[in-house]
Amino acid sequence: MGGIAVIGLGKGVARDVVPFTRMRADLINEGFAIGLCAAEAVRSAHGEFRAIDVKGIQRKLVAKGNLPPEVLEWKDDPELSDAELARVVAGIGDGYRAAATPEARQAYAILLGLLGDATGAETLAALVDGEVSFARLRKGVGYCGEAYDRIGLSVALGRTKSPCALAPLVRQLLRVDPVADPFRVVRAATLGLEALGDPRAAKPLAEALSRPGVGGWACARLKDLAPLGGYGVGSEMERCLRELALARALYACGDFRGLGRRTLEAYAKDPRGTLAEHANAVLEAYRPPNALSRASDGFASSDPLVRRFALNELFEKDPAAAIAKAKTMTGDPDAYL
Repeated sequence: MGGIAVIGLGKGVARDVVPFTRMRADLINEGFAIGLCAAEAVRSAHGEFRAIDVKGIQRKLVAKGNLPPEVLEWKDDPELSDAELARVVAGIGDGYRAAATPEARQAYAILLGLLGDATGAETLAALVDGEVSFARLRKGVGYCGEAYDRIGLSVALGRTKSPCALAPLVRQLLRVDPVADPFRVVRAATLGLEALGDPRAAKPLAEALSRPGVGGWACARLKDLAPLGGYGVGSEMERCLRELALARALYACGDFRGLGRRTLEAYAKDPRGTLAEHANAVLEAYRPPNALSRASDGFASSDPLVRRFALNELFEKDPAAAIAKAKTMTGDPDAYL
């Protein structure tokens, strides 16, 4: 995507851009700077922001007094190689093991988890399960602060891919009411399981998605949509986001009787373009490799997720055969089908 610039990431007051926020000098300067960039992009780069002369823009801002002169001497940070990044992560692991306080240990565990390292997985599991208190690393987070921390904990635990991650993440899901709880609570439970990608999470996710009032909010015809009105996403979009959160986690975990795929395919045809693009992106991201186009190929795979997709494909064609096949894969075919 070109010709579009997004600035000021991380700034805002939850929903509204109010005067005391947007009139701050730093935000005014950001607006001025992006205006210069846009003019330069149109003038010399056919509208492509990535092709403009950044140093030239900086010189104009220095001359205007908006930037200090030393900015012109700054260099971009070099990208770390895989080997260098591995050394950094190893150092974080050492910090986790040597941490002297619960706050430090939890901070290291979260960072390691987000990087896909399972060194602190047990600490994260205890936090998600509520066995230990979360040591808040900052104060004054305001609206929804703790709920968003919970999302980070769940994602960090899921990314560890640790065997100890499944049970606490599933228990977290079972504590959620996908109809009544705020979307951020549903999102915390689903994002962790999606990151984990464990086929054993598929059944409880499917059960949550199948609860009355949770699914079936995709729309096939634009004329069936009522005007939203007012501000915010509204109840209509809130319902859709809950359903999509559960469906994408379910699909990432290998699906259950094709429910995740059918839900995403319904949204992929939705006239609300943002929802359709999102559903298509999820289907593409988690779809099994094209080479495994037949169920028999999938069953031969060493990847449990691919085997899971193959079983769901077979179930849609021949449920009895799929159940028989599940019995050969596990002692509990109900967990798969």
